[in-house]
Amino acid sequence: IAEEKFLEEYPMDPAKISVIHPGVDTDMFKPPDPQTRQAVRQQFGFDESDVVIIFVGMNFEVKGLDSLMAAMSQASSAKLKLWVIGKGNYIKYNALAQKLGLEKNLIFAGVQTQGIETMYGAADIFCMLSEFDTFGMAVSEAMACGLPVIVSPNVGAKDMVQSGVNGFVVNGRDSESVASNLMLLTDATQRRTMGIAARKTALCYSWDEMTARVLKIYAIHLTPRPPSLKGKGEESGICCDNSPLRFGEGSGVGS
Repeated sequence: IAEEKFLEEYPMDPAKISVIHPGVDTDMFKPPDPQTRQAVRQQFGFDESDVVIIFVGMNFEVKGLDSLMAAMSQASSAKLKLWVIGKGNYIKYNALAQKLGLEKNLIFAGVQTQGIETMYGAADIFCMLSEFDTFGMAVSEAMACGLPVIVSPNVGAKDMVQSGVNGFVVNGRDSESVASNLMLLTDATQRRTMGIAARKTALCYSWDEMTARVLKIYAIHLTPRPPSLKGKGEESGICCDNSPLRFGEGSGVGS
């Protein structure tokens, strides 16, 4: 997203832009042990058979809660439960839940200042259908915890998502498509496979990896090069061959 907006304002050769995303603490955010997962689910009233969608955000409208609830109302599975973490207009969304018939499938947990990693671990799917989000740290945190994710194209962290592999990138306003993807993820085997892939992707976005990429860019541009090499792209790839990040291709660092 940052690169796209930058290029809209300042037309230039994209090969001269390097994108480094925020890192994620993959030691803190990691798949849970079964005991912790079960305890947290019981604490918030979820059955073991429930498929829990976790939504994390401090502005429900901007983060796309309306769209997610509309999609849930179209998904034909009573197992789906929506777990909302954060702060927003509770009166509005409780009324919307009643209008959509979701009042029994929705839990507002409020702002959580501690233990958010255990909540990701207790959930099954993560959704962020923002109208605009420069990155969305919650996406990388959820993936690090082994959750498949559903995000809109307006979320910067979409760069981490390979549709059908570790999650889905889908138009948040297309409630039918979102509902279809939710239904795909009610299958436990599908969730497990995509969750493993999500964790693998997140490991490529650890703070150590992001630091290494920044240092490599500085090393490239602080090292004198023969005139014949100036302006040419540098090698890419430190962690994962399939990482969508580009780096070290020219001058400038975006986030």
